[in-house]
Amino acid sequence: MKERYVPIRPGIEDHLIRGTISFFEFGIYVTVHLQANYSTGIWQGSAPRLLATGPRGANLRQIQRALEHLESLGYLKSFR
Repeated sequence: MKERYVPIRPGIEDHLIRGTISFFEFGIYVTVHLQANYSTGIWQGSAPRLLATGPRGANLRQIQRALEHLESLGYLKSFR
């Protein structure tokens, strides 16, 4: 079996160090990448799906805000 490689965008560590994104948002970013289709890079999910697989203690609004913030930084793209 071939090992999967999940690309994490270079430079995200700088955002973590500067405080532009939180560790919670980084966790959301990594979770989205792990759940994305490996061949296309497309994730067909939602905030409720992340809530079910995400950290305990998070609420739906926190996840929605994290997704919006990651999109505004250009780390994620969404198509509505």
